[in-house]
Amino acid sequence: TGCPETMAWLHKRGYTTHPVELDEFLKAGGSAKCLTLALD
Repeated sequence: TGCPETMAWLHKRGYTTHPVELDEFLKAGGSAKCLTLALD
């Protein structure tokens, strides 16, 4: 939830966002990229 400007920009364009706290995950050495799944 560290990008309020991006969230506001997306909301203005009709997108629904779901903020996720990643603080503890980042402290452990992870990143948001580690939480993605590639769909083929």
